[in-house]
Amino acid sequence: MQADAVFPFCFMVSVFGGFIGLIVLLILWQRHRTNTVAAVWAQLAADLGLEYSRPSSWQAGTITGPYQDFQVQIYVFTRGGGKNKTTLTAVKTFVNPQLTLGLKIYREHALSGIGKVLGFQDIQTGDKAFDDRFLIKGKDEAGVLRLLTPSLRQEILRFDRFAARATVDDHGAYWEKVGVISDRDLLVNALNAQSQVVRAMSQAALDGNAAQY
Repeated sequence: MQADAVFPFCFMVSVFGGFIGLIVLLILWQRHRTNTVAAVWAQLAADLGLEYSRPSSWQAGTITGPYQDFQVQIYVFTRGGGKNKTTLTAVKTFVNPQLTLGLKIYREHALSGIGKVLGFQDIQTGDKAFDDRFLIKGKDEAGVLRLLTPSLRQEILRFDRFAARATVDDHGAYWEKVGVISDRDLLVNALNAQSQVVRAMSQAALDGNAAQY
């Protein structure tokens, strides 16, 4: 190899080697991060009497089981793809029995007004603080209104103040947050807030305030 070609060649090898090294470091960091989260989740599950499963060492795993009388689930998932791919942590608490109202309650956002103009369903409870904060949908409006007792509305408002991405539907209460969450207190607080919502939902159903059939 001629002398004048040695430097460019060595430079390219160095750049390529540095690029490969960076990728390896990123993989090792991700592996360490995942293992850290897995350790937190495993201990959290043990402390709360829940089940923890981790099918792969590259995954954070899943927490499931009964918590405060209701089935719960904590897991990680991805949404979108390519440059728009986002990793999130989800916490779910399931109401039992599940409702059949076609219920979905979630926070108002910038596009909500467009939906209302286009005539998308938005049930009004008459509680201004609640109606202004949430979009309320359901195939049985009367049943939804019977379900949304003052007690349940209060618990949903509390849940939403804690978690901006809060949703309540026929299945129970749901919360998601961008990233893989290793904050134990945050996860426990999410479970506690959801349990209060689901308990109020169950009470409304038992009192005959919801159309379940």
